Amino acid sequence: MSEKKRLGKGVAGLFSEPSEGVSKETEATTEVREETVKGAVDDVVLKQAVDKVRSGKPVTSVWSRPIKVALHYLFLTVPGFRESVTAEKMLEEALKTKYPELWEKVQQADLK
Repeated sequence: MSEKKRLGKGVAGLFSEPSEGVSKETEATTEVREETVKGAVDDVVLKQAVDKVRSGKPVTSVWSRPIKVALHYLFLTVPGFRESVTAEKMLEEALKTKYPELWEKVQQADLK
């Protein structure tokens, strides 16, 4: 799947790998972007993100039919299953794994 298509996949883009059809140029560009995020965290930009979250509701929306089907199936079949709680935990784990330096700084930020 191309990077452009992955970007439109929301959370699915976090959990999927580029397909074999992705060009070397696109892979290189993606690696540069990811290395930029994986490197030192820009405290000024992090403060902007924290301020934005403080000023409104901390809601993230995901548009993915496969994810929604899977979560809704679990809601219908597993007693007490909560879609939003599961999605929250999965996103946190994915971000913590993929961007550990950023996640550590976010955890240290005063989000209240």
